[in-house]
Amino acid sequence: MPGSKEESSFADLRTPSIAWSTILLIALSLAFAWLSWTPFTPWPTFSWMPGGAFGTAFLFFLLPAFPGALAAAPISHVLGGKLNARRALFSGVLMYVFVGVGLALWRLFVTLHGAYPLEGVLLALFGASVWFRQMVLSGISGPTPLRAVPQSLVAPAFGVVLTWGFLGVTLVHVGEGIFFLLLPLGAIALLIEGANRPMVREFGESGVAILRPLIDHINERDPEASRRMEEFLANSPSEADLTVSALHFRGEGTDLLWIAPAIHPGPFAELGASDLPNKVVSMLSGAAQEIVVLHAPCTHDQNIPTTEEVRRVMGQVKSYLPNLSAGPSRASPLVLPHAGSMVRAQVLGDTVLLVVSRAPEASDDIDYAVGEMVREEARRQGFRLGIIVDAHNVYVRENMGTVPFGSPQSFKLIEDAKAAMRAAQAAVKEGPVRVGVGHRRGYTTQDDGLGKEGISVTVVEAAGSRTAYAVLDGNNLLHGFREKLLATLKESVDEAEVMTTDNHVVHEVANGINPIGKLRSAGALSKDLHAVVTEALSRMHPVTVSSGEVRVPRVKVMGHATTIRLMTVLNDSFAAFWVLMPTTLLLTVAGELLVLALFP
Repeated sequence: MPGSKEESSFADLRTPSIAWSTILLIALSLAFAWLSWTPFTPWPTFSWMPGGAFGTAFLFFLLPAFPGALAAAPISHVLGGKLNARRALFSGVLMYVFVGVGLALWRLFVTLHGAYPLEGVLLALFGASVWFRQMVLSGISGPTPLRAVPQSLVAPAFGVVLTWGFLGVTLVHVGEGIFFLLLPLGAIALLIEGANRPMVREFGESGVAILRPLIDHINERDPEASRRMEEFLANSPSEADLTVSALHFRGEGTDLLWIAPAIHPGPFAELGASDLPNKVVSMLSGAAQEIVVLHAPCTHDQNIPTTEEVRRVMGQVKSYLPNLSAGPSRASPLVLPHAGSMVRAQVLGDTVLLVVSRAPEASDDIDYAVGEMVREEARRQGFRLGIIVDAHNVYVRENMGTVPFGSPQSFKLIEDAKAAMRAAQAAVKEGPVRVGVGHRRGYTTQDDGLGKEGISVTVVEAAGSRTAYAVLDGNNLLHGFREKLLATLKESVDEAEVMTTDNHVVHEVANGINPIGKLRSAGALSKDLHAVVTEALSRMHPVTVSSGEVRVPRVKVMGHATTIRLMTVLNDSFAAFWVLMPTTLLLTVAGELLVLALFP
């Protein structure tokens, strides 16, 4: 069944449990004990420690990574961080990436060329691990890079002290140990400064400072972290007047509200307008027994940065809903005006519903201005209202299939919409409309690639034809899936369309791209869809169709300039990071090798 597994965030999925990290640390400590156990290493022996010198070496490597790493968690909390025991212990495992590679190279060297003192090598390796720990913990633990320093140092410093205690301490070793611990801190300070500069210059915010609240929002839905992230996204908002359209199917046994807001369901996770379908259903609670949220023409420019602004907009929509107007008892089937048309239309009373898809070509966001032009054309053709739905139902690759205003595709869409409205008007028949709805929830982003609103199917029976409108709460359909799902629906109805909500919450996965079909197979989706359309058909009732639209003024959106600026700055920051990361690591290693060469 969908949602049978407990949904977890993508970051936690990549972090092993404490048990697995413990097993890895024990295995690594055994391997390092073997690597370092040579006639050239004066390991002491303890009467209480089995295995003689080998047992001592095993204990030596286990202590810094296990209790040393775990000590980072309480230190983090004292300093205002949020490093938990699971991540702290796994950071000990990752610390040994540096230690393991260095020990292997040292063992190869002594095998080929003879003795080289292990003491200085261990001091250098524990010091080098500070580079990695400070780079990671600056973002995910401490509120500032400076406050992350104690957490980064505790395990490597423990290793340095144990090296002094187990293998003997000299003044040179003391100096080397301190230098090796401080050198990578300076290198990471350069890395953070360089990577942060574009973000600070454009938005006055440190990229490192917003990394931890982002992780806390994703992993824990922490309210304070969510507020902090939305505050950053609303740093320089634009304003827009946005249209929200509504269709209300109401009769004995049916109370279904379709909402098509020109609000883009992003930017990410549950921030701002992301997870819009679930937020709209919750915020419009009581307006109807069943609510289905559709994707109207809009792009990332219409991302709303804060949940509070979404709530304000939906408050105005809820106040408007009692004013929806019922149309005459007449309708058309869902019609396609000609082969290759991007638009199909169905008349319901004095309203025309237009569904846009470029299938089988990639279908993605349609510019808000294009939707406005089509709405105006509907009024010219005599309809009181035109409701446009972006089916958003064919994914080929990222950012492919958009329809910007002024493009050849936008003018074709407008002409196809005109033709579809004329064809639907010509097919109108007087008579009742019957509607039934089925809904299945309980899916998860991680297992199914679907949001909380799952799959809904609305069947509209009018003018002697039954049409099924399936809405999947996700971001697009893998190429070829639309046709398979349409075939399933058409086993039960005359016409059908499959649409997605473009919900960006589903991208909370490891690689950030999660179109429907990637995680749940076509066969499983078809089986689900068959069950939901069967449920809808069993609940068919005569309805009155009411419709309307409200234009909400001065909505705070991320806007065209903000979206482009943010993407440009992030690209600049990542470019700087990928240049400075190997540079600062090489600086750390080169400095350590120079000291080891001068003071073996």
